[in-house]
Amino acid sequence: MAHWVWPLPPAGPLTFFVAWLGYRIDESGTEIDATVLHEAAARAIILE
Repeated sequence: MAHWVWPLPPAGPLTFFVAWLGYRIDESGTEIDATVLHEAAARAIILE
């Protein structure tokens, strides 16, 4: 699985919400510290 996050959200709390009503999955959310996204971005390399 791969995900692209641009622009990076500010450091601090970031909430994700999902729902798939066609499969009777109601809306649900979870919160993470967006600092982990900044740390991962710092380790990213550009492939040319």
